[in-house]
Amino acid sequence: MANPTPQTKKSSSSTNENWQNWNGWANWQNWQQNWPNMGSFPDLNKSAARMFDYNRMRQTSGRNAETVTTANQVALEGMQAIARRTTEVLQENGKQCMECLRDASSCKTPEEAQWRQNDFISCFVQNCCGNAREITEITAKAAVEIVDIWNKRAAEALSEWTAAASK
Repeated sequence: MANPTPQTKKSSSSTNENWQNWNGWANWQNWQQNWPNMGSFPDLNKSAARMFDYNRMRQTSGRNAETVTTANQVALEGMQAIARRTTEVLQENGKQCMECLRDASSCKTPEEAQWRQNDFISCFVQNCCGNAREITEITAKAAVEIVDIWNKRAAEALSEWTAAASK
């Protein structure tokens, strides 16, 4: 096996040059020193940038933020209504179950207990379907309100853009 050739030690000046070739800070300093020689920026008064209306953008962003806030408020109110109704439903179901247990324990014959349990199950299923329908309607109502809020804002934004384009 051949002996590798020993590498010579580099001088400190070449090490500094190599360091500056890949050092980001040195590149930044170089860029700052050469800034005047890099050419000039285009005149913003003569470019398309002057057509950009920052006040209009700020106002539009503000209206969009108001729309988001309003939509979130409606969504929160809808969730609170759903939570309230779900709590009521659970309380009603608990009361019905307790009544069913009392009725079943007071029956004199097994046939009577079975008849009462079947009646309870039938009423319970009907109530559950009605409650599910009611909660779904609350959800749909909130969703429709939110979509109406966004639709109104989208129509306003389109009219704003049309007015801005015609100027």
